[in-house]
Amino acid sequence: MKKTQLLLLIAVIAFQAGFSQGMKKPVDFTLYDSWKSLSGQRISGNGDWLLYSINPTAGDGELFIQMSTEGSPKRVFKRGTQALFDPNSSFIAFKITPQADTVRKAKLDKVKTEKMPKDTLGIYLLATGQTTFYPSLKSFKVADEASSWLAFQMEDSKSDSKPEKKDSTATGKKPEEKSKKKPEFNGTPLYVINPVTRDSQQFPLVTEYNFSKKGTLLYMVSIQEDSVKTSTIRIFDTKTGISRDIGTLKGVAKGLVSDESGSQLAFLFSADTGKTKVYSLYHWTEKDNSPRCIADVSTPGMNSGWSVSENGRISFTPNGQRIFFGTAKKPEVKKEEKDTILADDKVSVDIWHWREDVLQSIQLKQADQAARKNYQAVYNIKKGQMIQLGSPDFIDNYRLIQQGDFDKAFGNNLKPFLYTNSLTSKNLKDVYIVDLNNGVNQKLFERLQVSPQPSPLGNYLVWWEPADSSWNAYGIKSGLTVNLTREIPVQFVNKNHDTPDEPGSYGTMGWSDKDDFLYLYDEFDIWKVDPDSKEKAVCVTQGFGRVNKITFRYTSLDPDEKFIDGKKENLFAVTEFETKRSGYYRFSTDKPDLKKIMLDDCRYSGLNKAKNADKLIWTRSTISEYPDFWIGDLDFKGARKVSNTNPQQSDYNWAKVELIKWTGLNGQHHQGLLYKPENMDPSKKYPLIVYFYERHSDGLHTHYYPRTSASTVNPLEFASNGYLVFMPDIHFIIGNPGKSFYNAIMSGIMYLEQRGYVDMEHLGIQGQSWGGYGTAFMITQTDVFAAASPGAPVSNMTSAYGGIRNESGMVRQFQYEKSQSRIGGTLWEKPEYFIENSPLFFADRINTPCLIRHDDADGAVPFAEGVQLFVALRRLGKPAWLINYNNAPHNLSRQADKKDWSVRLMQFFNHYLKGEPAPDWLTNGVKAVDKKTNEVYYWPFTEK
Repeated sequence: MKKTQLLLLIAVIAFQAGFSQGMKKPVDFTLYDSWKSLSGQRISGNGDWLLYSINPTAGDGELFIQMSTEGSPKRVFKRGTQALFDPNSSFIAFKITPQADTVRKAKLDKVKTEKMPKDTLGIYLLATGQTTFYPSLKSFKVADEASSWLAFQMEDSKSDSKPEKKDSTATGKKPEEKSKKKPEFNGTPLYVINPVTRDSQQFPLVTEYNFSKKGTLLYMVSIQEDSVKTSTIRIFDTKTGISRDIGTLKGVAKGLVSDESGSQLAFLFSADTGKTKVYSLYHWTEKDNSPRCIADVSTPGMNSGWSVSENGRISFTPNGQRIFFGTAKKPEVKKEEKDTILADDKVSVDIWHWREDVLQSIQLKQADQAARKNYQAVYNIKKGQMIQLGSPDFIDNYRLIQQGDFDKAFGNNLKPFLYTNSLTSKNLKDVYIVDLNNGVNQKLFERLQVSPQPSPLGNYLVWWEPADSSWNAYGIKSGLTVNLTREIPVQFVNKNHDTPDEPGSYGTMGWSDKDDFLYLYDEFDIWKVDPDSKEKAVCVTQGFGRVNKITFRYTSLDPDEKFIDGKKENLFAVTEFETKRSGYYRFSTDKPDLKKIMLDDCRYSGLNKAKNADKLIWTRSTISEYPDFWIGDLDFKGARKVSNTNPQQSDYNWAKVELIKWTGLNGQHHQGLLYKPENMDPSKKYPLIVYFYERHSDGLHTHYYPRTSASTVNPLEFASNGYLVFMPDIHFIIGNPGKSFYNAIMSGIMYLEQRGYVDMEHLGIQGQSWGGYGTAFMITQTDVFAAASPGAPVSNMTSAYGGIRNESGMVRQFQYEKSQSRIGGTLWEKPEYFIENSPLFFADRINTPCLIRHDDADGAVPFAEGVQLFVALRRLGKPAWLINYNNAPHNLSRQADKKDWSVRLMQFFNHYLKGEPAPDWLTNGVKAVDKKTNEVYYWPFTEK
C-alpha cells in the first residue's frame, strides 16, 4: 500500500513538473520595471573581496559585499551604488540613494531641488564589518594608490560641526538658513577621514579637491566669499595626516591639479572682481614657500592680447618637468549698458555663405564649444620657459608622446583643407612634428588622408594606407618610410568593408618594449613586424587562426600597460567564426606555445584582474544565461559564479537561438540568427518577424531580457510570445543598398520556408534608421509581408541627401557618397541610383500595412522623411500609421515613451500576424483634440 502511494506521489510530482514546464509565463510589458541588471562589479586589490550592485529598471536596488572565497554575500545594502575599494583593501565607500517612492512623491509634490531627499555616504570596514553613515552627501573621493584616507562633502554649507552619523535617505530635513546673496562658488565643508584609524579633519568652504595619482597628497581650494573673494590653496599629507596652507590669494583660484608624485601643484588664478575674469597660471613645489605666477598676459611666449584660458586643461607630464595648459584671446570686459532697443525691433538672422570652411548649421551647433576654444601651450619648468604651441591658423593641439615626457609631439594641420574636407569628407591634413623645447615645427607629410599614430617612445609614426591596403612606418630619426606588409602573404584589409569610402584594417595590437616591434592583426592572426623592416615579419600565432577560422585578440589586464611584454605569457581572447564560440588562449609573443584555456558556446566579457593578486573576474552570457559575475584564477580555474541577478527567469518561457547559414540569391554565403520560443513545437507553424540592420550573427550569445525598446523588436519578448525572429547579416553592393537588403532577406526566408514551421502567410518585418529604410524598401519589392514597421526611415534619398543631421548640424550628403547609404556618388552623378533606392517613388507598389515610427526631434534622419512616406501611402489609400513621440530623439530615451512603443509594436504585429483584435488606436486613431499628454498607454495594454 505504501509503495503504491509512493509511486502515485512520484507520478503526481512528475506530472506537475511537466505541467509547470509547459505553462511557463510569456515575457511581457509587466516585467519591464522589475527585471534586474548587474553593474559595478569590482574586486579588491588584494583579491579577497568582491562588490556588485543589482538594480531593477525602476525602484530600489541593492549593493552586495562578499568575500571572494565565500558563496554568499557578507553584507547587503539597500540602494547602495557607486561603491569603491580603497587602495589598501581596508574599506568600501559607497553612496546610498533615497528611496525611489520617496523621490517620486517629492517630484509629484513639486519639491524644490535643494529640498529633495539627499544621498548618504556609507563606509564599510572590511576587517570588522563596522558601517558608518554620513547624511546629505554631495560628493566623495578615494585615492587610486597607497592612501586609506577618504574625502567627502555634504550639501549643508552652513555646518561648522562634524557630520552626524546617520542615514538621511528617509524624509528628515534640517531647516535652512536664508542667505542674503547666493554665493558664486558655494564652497562647502570637506571632511577627510581615515576609516581604519578613525582620524579625521575638516576644512571649510572647499570648492574643489582631489588626490594625487600616487595618493600621497590631498589638495583643495577654499574660497571665502566676502566683499573681496579670498582663495586658500591647501594640501593634506596622507602619510603624516598633517595639513598646511600653501597660499592665500585675494581673488579666485580654480582648476587645481597635482603631478603624479604630489610634490607640485598648478592652478588658475584671477584677481579680477567682475564677472569676466582674466586668469594666470600659478605653480607650486615642495621647495616653495608659496605659489608663484608662471604665465600671464605679459609672460614671454604669450601671444599679444592673449591670456591663460579658464577652459583649457592643465596637466603635468609624468616626470613632472612640464605643464601643459590652454591659452586664448584675452576675454573682453564689457560694460553693462541698458538695452534701448525693443525686442520687436531686433533682428536674429543666420547668413549661410558658400565659401565658409564650416557649414553654418555646424557652426550653430558648435557655438558654445567655439566660445570655449583654447590652444595648447607648454611651460618647461626647469627652463622657466613658456612656449605657445597651438594656433587658430595652424594646429590647435598636438598629440603628446609619453604624456609629454618625450621632447617631440605630433600635430595635424587641417586648416588649409577645411573647405575641401567639408565637401568631400576626405579628411586631408598636413602632418607636423614640433619640438617642445623651442616650439619649432617640421612638416613631415602633405595632404595625407590618414592620421599617423606615434609609437609609445616616439621613434616611429605608423599608419594604414587605404590606397594599397598596407601598413606603413616612418622613422623619426631616419626620415624613411617603410611598407611593413608588402612581403606578408595575407591581406590586412577588412574583408567586411562594403561602403564607398576607403577600406580599413583590422588594427594594431601594440608595441614591444623600446619600440622594437609592432604587432598587427589580420582577420584571424597576429603578426610581429620590425618597423624598420630589417627583420622578416613573423606570424606569432603561426597561422593557427586562419586555418581554424579563430580570431586572436590581445587582452590587457593592466590599465597602465604601455608595452606588450613578449616574454610573458599573456592572455588572448578568441572567437570561432563558424560557431561564434569564444574563450581565451595564453602564450608569449616571443616564444608562442598556444595554450587553449577554454572555448565555449557563450560570450565572455568584462575581464578584470585584482591589482595585487592572481585573481580574475568576468561575465559570461548566452541568450538564456544572464551575464552574471564570475571569479577564478589567471587560467580561469576554480571558476565560480558570484551573482544570481534574475533567478525568476526560470518561471518564464524564454527564447532559444540558432546560428543559421544559407546561400544568397547572388551565390554569396550568409549567416544570421533565428530566435525561437523555448517551448517551440516543430510540428506547428509560427509567425515570423524579420529584424535587421547590417550584421547580427556575431551577437549569437547576446543575452536579451525584458526591457523597453528604444526603437526595435526585442527578439526575446517576441519569441516568448510565440514568434520566430529572423536577424540576417546583410552584404552590401555599392550603389544598390535596397537590392542588397532584398537579396539577403528573401533568400533567408526561402531557406527557412523549407523547415516547415514558418507560417509564410504571417510574415512581418521591422527595422530602425538604416533598417527602417530597408524595411520601407522591402515592402516596395514584395507582398510577402503581412505587416511592416519602418522606424525613422529615409523614404526619399533625393531629399534626405541635402538634409541636415540636427544633432550635429552636418549635411547628410557624405552618407550617400562615402558612408552607410552606399550610393557611391553625388545626386548629380548618379541620380538614377538615388531614385531606384528610394521607397517613396515606388510607394504605389506597397500593399503591406505599415506602422511608421518617426519622432519630430530626430537628430539623425529628418522627420519629414517619415512624414513623406506616410502621406504618400495615405494619398494612395494604403493602410498606414505614423507614431510620433513629441520632442523625442532618433531612438527613444524616456522610459514612458519606450514602454508605450513596445506595447504598440507588439499589438500591431499581434493583430496582423496572429489575428488578435485590433486596439482602438489602430482602428480609429486618436484625434488631436482628444490627445492626452498624461496618457500612459501601456498600462491597459489592450484597448476595450
